[in-house]
Formats: sequence, structure tokens, C-alpha cells
Amino acid sequence: MKSLIPLKKNQIILITVASLIIISVAIIYLRLPYAAEPFERDLTSYAYTAHYLLEGEKLYSFHWDQKPPGIYIAYMFADFLWGYGAHSIVNLGIFFTIISLIFLFLFLKEISNLPTAILGGVFWALASNSILLQANAPNVELVMNSFMLIAFWGVAKYRREKPWYLLIVGTALALGSVLKMIMVFPFIAIFLYLTIPLPKKIEELGKWAKENAKKLILMSIPGAIVWISIFLYFFATGRFIEFWEAVFVYNTYYAGSMSANIFKFITAPNLLFHGSLTDIWVLILIILAWPVVSQSTYGSVKRPFFIFTAIALIVSLASPGKYFPHYYQLLLPLIVIVSALFFFDLSSKVDKKIKVPVLALLITATFLHLSYYQVKYINTDKKIISQMKYGQVFVDSHKLGIFVKENTTPCDTLFEWGGESGIRYYSERWSPSGLVNLYPLFIGPDTVRQEKLRKVFEWVTNSPPKIFIWNSEFGEFNGSIFHRFVAENYEFIKQYSTYTIYKHKGKATPRPSKECST
Repeated sequence: MKSLIPLKKNQIILITVASLIIISVAIIYLRLPYAAEPFERDLTSYAYTAHYLLEGEKLYSFHWDQKPPGIYIAYMFADFLWGYGAHSIVNLGIFFTIISLIFLFLFLKEISNLPTAILGGVFWALASNSILLQANAPNVELVMNSFMLIAFWGVAKYRREKPWYLLIVGTALALGSVLKMIMVFPFIAIFLYLTIPLPKKIEELGKWAKENAKKLILMSIPGAIVWISIFLYFFATGRFIEFWEAVFVYNTYYAGSMSANIFKFITAPNLLFHGSLTDIWVLILIILAWPVVSQSTYGSVKRPFFIFTAIALIVSLASPGKYFPHYYQLLLPLIVIVSALFFFDLSSKVDKKIKVPVLALLITATFLHLSYYQVKYINTDKKIISQMKYGQVFVDSHKLGIFVKENTTPCDTLFEWGGESGIRYYSERWSPSGLVNLYPLFIGPDTVRQEKLRKVFEWVTNSPPKIFIWNSEFGEFNGSIFHRFVAENYEFIKQYSTYTIYKHKGKATPRPSKECST
């Protein structure tokens, strides 16, 4: 797929900028309507927690979650720029999707040509908004993909005489690891790729080892700086134990056996060819056909790069053992890149007389398939979209959050015994409990869980919230730790789905803020 008309450098720059702007506008157009969709619990947990971190509250010691701090920094960035609300979450997704677009475009342009980069950008705009992949909202994987693509671009730009590009690769992967530590697998894959070819003679082994030691050091320096800084920060603030327990200990219990998880993934067709890939099945067919036409080298990148990174991304997806649809977003960058390269390769394989109509037909069919789902979903009620993706659960938490907001004041507080952070997020009411969901009370070492439960009970009973909600999916209310406290201080006001809502009989403790204490 080569340019029919030779272009000058300034024309290439103009077309590049114009293409990126047009595709970015398309991304914005496709994403904005989903501000009306009831968000799932991960997103509302990040947004709710980030909002209060900006107000000075503490991660891991008060607000508990098992993620490294990177996603909260991203959501704090969004809250700082755009404020608290659904528009902020959607804007964050748009921001990182466009960052991904830019580096995917630059990567393809570096290893192939401008038309291939434009085609990849168009595929990215459509595939990266896949509803079934839950890619239309900024979960962790969406943000990770931006850093992944920056690393890919760094590899493509890397030359022996320009080793500083490895610092870019290492920095991107280090920042990605602060979102999820599974970024270590792409790090390993890229480093292994950079060590090939292996020395042919034994006497060349020393030189080969020395050169690759330098590469490893350059790639590792940013990660060492980032993670040492994080450790030192939590040591200095007296929260290292809480940080360690949340990010390292809890996740060990949460994920289980990594090797068993990976084996299950690669041996189960329903996981390997997951239903969440339905929106982009045409791209899956293309990448399965790509090996037939692929080249051994693309610019500075050789075929093993795609093999190594594919293995690393599959391991990254499978190792936590949950196989949620949004985990499959990690495959999107490679899927889109290989799909664009398929047409680049095909253009040199097809007879010149039929090349243009054949490529036009295949590209148009691919575009129409990807566009079909976008047109279908963009005109669908967003509550139905949420139900299709997750079931009724987040529609309920959205509705209940709005109910609480309409029946309380901004100084009133809220506690839910359950797992739906959306109630807090949509109600915009502060909680004295710290936990945005109760899962840390059910997973992990027993002593840690009991200590967390003790703290939650102490915080809630010492600062009684105006609204107390019990979700029966998290246990029976009668005989529970909060039964007597609620019976003595609260009155029943509403039953909704699995939620029983109580209101404080007297004067509940207001939100601890200057506005509410006066």
C-alpha cells in the first residue's frame, strides 16, 4: 500500500497533522455520548477516590484499593482539569485514546508508510471504542495502552547510535507499571527482542552480553527511579505497610496461581476467542491471515517483535485470572497495528492490475464492519448499553446514587455495606468508611481483613452517616456487626433491589469540611 504520488517532506507533515486531527475529532464524536452511560464500579471507585485525594485524604491508609497509585494520579489529573462528573471520566478516556492514536500512527509511519499509518489510525478510532470490550470508558487498560504504544514507538526509533530511545521505552513501561505491574511482561518481551540475533560464535558472546547489559540498564533506570520514589514516598508518609498490603499482598490472594491462570486461558477457546472481541472480529480474521503475507522486517522492527509482544500481552491479560472483557483491551494496539500492516503487505503481493480495487474492497469492508457497531451503539439508550455490558447492577447503583443525592444535602454523609462505589459517586456524598467497596474485607490474610473491618466499624460508628445502605448480596443484616448500631440509630426509608436504605433518626455527623462545620 504505497503512495501513488511522491510527496515532499512538508506535504507529509501536513497530511500527518491533518489526519491526526480528523481522526481525533472522530474519536471525540464517538466517545462523548457515553457520558450518559451508568459507569461500572472500577471507574466510579477511581473517580470518587481521586476527588477526595485532591482534598487531602490518603490512599491505602483511608481509601483502600489494590491498584498501584497510577490510575488515581490519572483520575486526579482529570478531576483537576475538568472537575467532578461523568464528563471528566469521558474526557480522560478521550485524552488517552488520542495519545494512543498519535503513537500508534507514528509507529506505523516509522515501520511502514504514511497510508498504512492513516489506515491504522482509522481502525484505532473505531476499534478502541469497542463497547463489548468496555473500551469506551477509561479503565486501567485504556491508559496502559498509551504507554505501551509509546514504548513500541521508542523501539521503532531505536538505533545503536541513539541509545537514549531505550530510556523512552523504559520510561513508558515504568509509568505503565504504576497502573498495573503486569507491564513487566512487555518489558521482558521487548528486552528479549532487542537481544536478537544471538551470537553465532562463542568468542562473540562477551561482546553480545556487554551490549545487552547496557540495553537492560538503560531500559531499567526509569523503572528503578519510579518505583524507588513510590516506596520512599509511602515510607516518608508512614503508609508503606498499608501500600504493601494493598498492592502486593492483596493482589497475590486476588489473582491466585499465575501459571494456572495462563494455562486455563490458552486451553479454553471461549477465553482465547472471547465474546468481547465480537465488535472487532474482522480484525481478528485479518491478524490470523497476516502471517501468510507478512514480511521479515518492517523498517527497524523485525517479525519477532510482534511474536514476543503478542506472547507478553497474552500473559499480561491472563495472569490475574479474571478474564474480564476490559482486560482484552491490552491486545488492541497489536491487533490494530498488525491489521494495518496486513494491507501494507498485501499491496506488494497482489497483481498491479487488480491491486487498487482489491485493496479498496477489503479496506471498505473492514471499515464498514467496524463502523456498523459504532453506529448501532451510539444511537442506543446508554442505560441499555450498561445492561448489555454488565447487567442491571450499575444501572441500579446509578439510580440509587441519584435518589440519595436528591434526598440529602451536600453536608450529609453516606455508608453502603456493599460493593457499589457508584452509589457514592453519583450521590456526591462523602463516606466515613474509607472503603469504596467491601471486597478487601473478604479477600486476603485473615488478620489484615479483621483489622480493616475493625477500622470500618470504628469510623462509621464514631461518625454516624446520614444514610446507611445495606446490600444483602454481602451478607445477612440480622446478626451482622452493624445490626445493633443501625437498629438503635436508624429508621427504614426504602427498599430497592438488594439494597435496604436507612436514615439516621437524629443528627448525623456531617461531612468533615470547613463548609459543613460552620
